[in-house]
Amino acid sequence: MIKDITEWIAQLQQQTQAHQQTCEVLAPQLNGYFPADFLQQSRFMVVDNLPMPSLSGIKGVLAKRWLPKELSAIAYPGCYYILRSEQQNWSEHCRQLVHLAQLQHLGTEAYLTLLYQQVSEQGFEQASLIKMAGQVAQHFEQGSNLSNIPALIKQSLATAEA
Repeated sequence: MIKDITEWIAQLQQQTQAHQQTCEVLAPQLNGYFPADFLQQSRFMVVDNLPMPSLSGIKGVLAKRWLPKELSAIAYPGCYYILRSEQQNWSEHCRQLVHLAQLQHLGTEAYLTLLYQQVSEQGFEQASLIKMAGQVAQHFEQGSNLSNIPALIKQSLATAEA
């Protein structure tokens, strides 16, 4: 299933690349949480419907079982897609940038494998990758003074891997 998804992601990125925006346009709203170089290499796209792989058979059933029904954004390597209705939701942008940092550190296959494992065992909301993004978004909403979130994520993930 992971191989099918990574192939689909590569096709999606190729098809949507011309419509993606660099995240550096978000810098004024993100209060220094992410360094300029990270925002320059990260991209997002505002969409009416979130792009999801169409997996059939047992793979599709399993994937649908662990994804929540109401998503407002989804991150894939290098780019996240956010619903038009949420495009001014800066904490959602922050949450998705956390997922991009996780993907960057772990790599696509390891990230998807770990996420699937965590969601299967603990449920979507309790998966540590999801909780980590939610905690950063919560700090952002509260106006906490944090910076260089990608470095904090890398440190946190490296500690968890040890």
